[in-house]
Amino acid sequence: MRTGLYSKNQFLLDAIQSLISGSRIFTGNQPDDLSIGCSINSGNRVLILGTGFGAAIRSTLAGIPNAKITVVDYDKNVIESCSSLYKHLFPTLDPVTYVYGDASKIDSLVNSTFDLIYVDLYSDTHCPDFVLEEPFWNIIRLRLAEKGSIVANTWGLPTHLFPYDANTPQARMIQLLARCFKNLYAFPFRRNITLVASQTDIQVKEIRTDYQLHELDRAYFDFFPLRWMTSHKISTDSIDDKCFNILDTAHREMDEEMRRRSTDWISFLNVGMKEFGYPSITSNMLKEITCDSICAQNITEWLLDKGSYEASFIPNLVCSYAFTDSRGLEWYPKWIFRNYNRLVEKDKFWFFNIAMVQLLSIVNNPYTNRDGTSRNEIERDTVQLVQELKSRYILNVKRTTT
Repeated sequence: MRTGLYSKNQFLLDAIQSLISGSRIFTGNQPDDLSIGCSINSGNRVLILGTGFGAAIRSTLAGIPNAKITVVDYDKNVIESCSSLYKHLFPTLDPVTYVYGDASKIDSLVNSTFDLIYVDLYSDTHCPDFVLEEPFWNIIRLRLAEKGSIVANTWGLPTHLFPYDANTPQARMIQLLARCFKNLYAFPFRRNITLVASQTDIQVKEIRTDYQLHELDRAYFDFFPLRWMTSHKISTDSIDDKCFNILDTAHREMDEEMRRRSTDWISFLNVGMKEFGYPSITSNMLKEITCDSICAQNITEWLLDKGSYEASFIPNLVCSYAFTDSRGLEWYPKWIFRNYNRLVEKDKFWFFNIAMVQLLSIVNNPYTNRDGTSRNEIERDTVQLVQELKSRYILNVKRTTT
């Protein structure tokens, strides 16, 4: 087995562009979901647009044998830093081709086609306008091999506030990809949605690697086919693409839209609070109910029983808070471990694409506060649960999603 995916140095880089750990490939952040492409790749030629400091590079090298990776970024300092970082921390990994340039002009930067294209383009403050315009995706389509796939991150509203509705970057990108590609799938992750698009049916396969992997990284890869099993395929025929509005994609505007939508959401949440005899809450009390294990479980299952998309609320909050202060959130992994059979039956999509994804994020998050014994137990139980779910629900991993 090959080595080199992990650094001998204790290393953690936390920047706007990337969250990278020397001891883990996955860190519980949205770039992790780009690696879902490793379970559907039709070849080894990979283009990454918006590399940051290289969060998606190691997972791609691990998940795609003999991957030939080209990365493009408009920030020359970031390109140089990413290259130097990988040479220093991961010197034995296969070389990556770095291209300095504007991704909107990708046709002048690269000449070949690719089997897999990652699009993860953000500045510190907003999503570039050209990403939300059709000409960019037409160019990208020309750079895609016949059976290739595009994996694109789009950031905006959290899943419980209906990011597919109205003027959000997520809704806009779905419109554009639906217009350009025959097959389109969505994978939510807190305020991010990872979109997978292709002109041909997508072949899902088990990820095999010739690298030695940490058991949690192996579990992350093993879980991707389970997410595909219950993924949302977006019906491109039903999408109204007649009215295109270029949105204000500044992060501050998305934050303001989130606050506007939260008013109605809190009112709806208080209906459930009243049914269980809890006092009404306001938006500044969310951490309080998230740390109240009984209340959080009751409200989540109430939402699940209603078939409500807002059932993503508690898992998303638990995972978000875990990046700053995870005290009081220890109940969440234990709840999943003890009740997964019942929760799967309530809503398979919610369990595999919300609850379990956030559990894996918490376990891989380098900021989650756990003492050594608790950490080892939760990591062990998570790995065992992934293996149990894999053996139970995936009879034939290699299949076509239609």
